[in-house]
Amino acid sequence: MILGDPEVGKSSIFLRYIKNQFDYSYQPSMSVSIGNVVKKVNVPCEAIVSVTLWDLPGREEMDLRRSYYKDVDAAIGLLSFF
Repeated sequence: MILGDPEVGKSSIFLRYIKNQFDYSYQPSMSVSIGNVVKKVNVPCEAIVSVTLWDLPGREEMDLRRSYYKDVDAAIGLLSFF
């Protein structure tokens, strides 16, 4: 799960990891995006894994995030320092 403040790059990380693309324009996420990718990883040993990423909108008025937290294996949190 990728979560964090608005405008910190959650969707950019999602797009880069899932589709190996990068979009230089900013458009706020209006809904949840879910993508799945199969990757070869070397931690702790070489293995093929299936990774499902959830890109959640950072807007506070869209605070549906808690309903998505159940049974999550890992999360990446991004914060804005400006």
